[in-house]
Amino acid sequence: MFLTIRWHGEFSFPRAVYLSVFHSVSAFCNAGFSLFPDNFMQYSGDFMINFLICGLIVVGGIGFPVLHDVYLVARGRKGKRGRLSVQTKTVLLTTACLIVGGALFIALLERQTLAANGSVAHRFWTPIFQSITCRTAGFNTIDIGALGDATLALMILLMFIGASPALRAEASRRRLLPWFRRSRSAG
Repeated sequence: MFLTIRWHGEFSFPRAVYLSVFHSVSAFCNAGFSLFPDNFMQYSGDFMINFLICGLIVVGGIGFPVLHDVYLVARGRKGKRGRLSVQTKTVLLTTACLIVGGALFIALLERQTLAANGSVAHRFWTPIFQSITCRTAGFNTIDIGALGDATLALMILLMFIGASPALRAEASRRRLLPWFRRSRSAG
């Protein structure tokens, strides 16, 4: 609905509805398909589009078991303790760390490109969007071919890590990261 409102100024109402439904499903399912020839590059500084697409990618990427667990805790239906499961805590913490860490590294590595190519909104949203989308979805708000080798290597690492376990993408590698961290500190 919000994407329809945003695109209604640019496109006819039926086209805006079609674009919003298509891109919402594509983002939630982490498909990464866009109907725009430049993907989302023309919207790199657009708050509403970046916020909604990123939110849909994250919510779709953390998996239904995690969403269900968060829902139960939020509604007070999780029993006496009312705590999130270890799986949910791990997924949420790892997701937050990967988003923030990836965005900071992308912003640092591409600071000259980002500064030369746009507004403050562009410089803020592009690293966040790319950090979120390169793990599973494949959308882009920046020309991937213009990125430096270090940024591409970081994006490949984020792609390898991927989405949460128990998701269609079945990227159980994310479960291994905390395990490797614990085993390295213990040994």
